[in-house]
Amino acid sequence: MNLKVFLIGSLVISLIVTIHEFGHYIFARMNGVGVEVFSVGMGKPIWKRYDSKGTLWQLCILPLGGYILPKDDGNPVDPNRTIPVSGKCFRKSGMVSGILVAIAGPLFNFLTAFCCFVALNNLQGVPKPSNIISNVQSSSIADKIGIKEGDVIVEVNGVEVNRFIFLNFFKENISLKVERSGELVSFNVNKAKRDLIGVSFKTDFQKMSFIDSVFYSCKTVYELVYKTLATTFQAITGLNFMGPIGIIKSAGKANEGGFYLLILFIAHLSIAIGAFNLIPIPLLDGGRILMFLVSGIIRRPVPEKIEGFLNYLSIAVLGFILIVGSFLDIKGLI
Repeated sequence: MNLKVFLIGSLVISLIVTIHEFGHYIFARMNGVGVEVFSVGMGKPIWKRYDSKGTLWQLCILPLGGYILPKDDGNPVDPNRTIPVSGKCFRKSGMVSGILVAIAGPLFNFLTAFCCFVALNNLQGVPKPSNIISNVQSSSIADKIGIKEGDVIVEVNGVEVNRFIFLNFFKENISLKVERSGELVSFNVNKAKRDLIGVSFKTDFQKMSFIDSVFYSCKTVYELVYKTLATTFQAITGLNFMGPIGIIKSAGKANEGGFYLLILFIAHLSIAIGAFNLIPIPLLDGGRILMFLVSGIIRRPVPEKIEGFLNYLSIAVLGFILIVGSFLDIKGLI
């Protein structure tokens, strides 16, 4: 991974996370909840200032993500601040306000993806991949077994096909038949679960009107959110997911593929981050939503000791997922 790939990937992640956190911030303000810190990036601040509401806005040295800290009953983040934080404490803001603030981050991610899809579908069109191979990556599995540019895939595992089929969905070995210069040629593709075959397909684009693009984009976002939530547990238990290194690398590759692929990647990553945050684990937005639902039922905030224990447990779970994801990323680079 070179410096350019790292910078592009880091900026993409920071953009998506900043939009996510801005959703929390906007809905916090709308519901009268105070915000102590809005941070773009992580680590040591290189620029900061306070606004009239007492929120500390800061830009940090590491361009990886960001966060907001809503007002809490505990000690303030900066005890030397001269402008007090205006607004209610987040934990005691009430069930409806708390849920709206918590769900706003994922909603802003989904809105980002929706806008990306509308723009792409309206300006360039909906991609319609074919079963004609347009490129074979050098030294890939496909290249090593003799698949060539211009081959037309007509059969996969004994099943006839006449349209695009996503070969990387197949987890293990695949038998292919392709049409080449009027003749049929057979191939056996030996691959592991995470291996990429290394081919791309000829793609045509079908342009849409703005109205059609809006409806189609709504449907696309809904389907991708549903699919992400439905397959998250399976992806984690099956060790079939990316960590931050893999995401950065993928963003860099998308940028190399041109503007269309980069915007498409931003849309898909926005949905992935938004949907992941809806999982009901404390520290994630889904966990906060669950906490506010419980507080609404018991008519008081969840006791701090219980919430603190669940937060520590969540740190362990999310830390484990991060470590495993990073290990899989590094393993994929070797």
